[in-house]
Amino acid sequence: CRSIFTPLIFLLYFLSNLVTSIGSSIFKDCSKLTSVVIGSGVSMIGIRAFEKCSSLSSVTIGNSVTTIENYAFKDCTSLTSIVIPDSVTKIGFAAFSGCSSLITMALPFIGGSATENQFLGYIFGASSYTESENYVPPSIRNVTISNSCSSLSDDAFYGCPFWVFNECDNALYLGNENNPYLVLFRKKTSSFTSCEINENCKFVYSNAFSYCSSLTSITIPNTVTSIGYEAFFNCSSLSSVIISDSVTSIAHGTFSYCSSLSSITIPNSVSRIGYEAFSGCTALESIVIPNSVNRIDFKAFIDCSSLTSVTIPSNVAIIGSETFSNCSSLSTIDYMGTVEQWNAITLGYNWNYKVPATVVHCSDGDVML
Repeated sequence: CRSIFTPLIFLLYFLSNLVTSIGSSIFKDCSKLTSVVIGSGVSMIGIRAFEKCSSLSSVTIGNSVTTIENYAFKDCTSLTSIVIPDSVTKIGFAAFSGCSSLITMALPFIGGSATENQFLGYIFGASSYTESENYVPPSIRNVTISNSCSSLSDDAFYGCPFWVFNECDNALYLGNENNPYLVLFRKKTSSFTSCEINENCKFVYSNAFSYCSSLTSITIPNTVTSIGYEAFFNCSSLSSVIISDSVTSIAHGTFSYCSSLSSITIPNSVSRIGYEAFSGCTALESIVIPNSVNRIDFKAFIDCSSLTSVTIPSNVAIIGSETFSNCSSLSTIDYMGTVEQWNAITLGYNWNYKVPATVVHCSDGDVML
């Protein structure tokens, strides 16, 4: 390969009738390759397909591509911009790592996959807290997120040393030309009592308001579809929260240690309550879980010492380990389904540890605990 591609400028075009995928390492180390057009018909760019193509400065990816595998463009040091079409549903590990000149990206989603958004991809920043190799290098300055994006992976922007934000009220946002307030990324300061989230915001990022000890109330507008993990972690003065019915899940630790939170209404749009979502909410007195919820993850309400009653819908299939552990005031557990349905639920280890309630009140009778 390296002896064949000798011109300074080379145009590579994959015809749809001939090629359906670009194999692993097929153009690796082609240092003279400067331009690539991936045409219709190609669905996958393989592992290390263009790794160390150090002169590659222009890449056009066709709308038939659905997968970009691990290290596909790793160390393409002349690449300055890339547009990933909406057809792509998976971006592999470190696909653009080492692209030290990469400044501009357009993406259909943030994370490793368009459909799975938890712990699967840190497309900006390191792949985990312990690994230093970045998905995208720190040279990035401009990012456009497609309007088709419906969720943000946890830690999607972990490790990013940059960003230019729009300012609004007490928060900093990032976005694109169509919506400069797409993501509420973080607070400007921790010393405010309230924050009006911009009505165009779609995502509240992980840890966005964590440790805002003076924050007393917040309203999540009906444009927001995703709230990141620990978004309101340890907001010790937060007593009032209104969540719109556009939010589909409450991530892990979202309201952990909000010790002044005495009540909250979970909208009927939520299908999952993440682990430790309300752990340590010592003022929370009652909770009604809506019919839309089918899973309550482990330790979701652990150490809610003032919780006296909980209503669980018949749609719940899983109650995780230690979900209500140490809820020392929980005396009433109401289940909206039948005894038979309750007995079909997967109950995690010690889900009701140190809970005083001795029965679950079902629609057709009681179940002893």
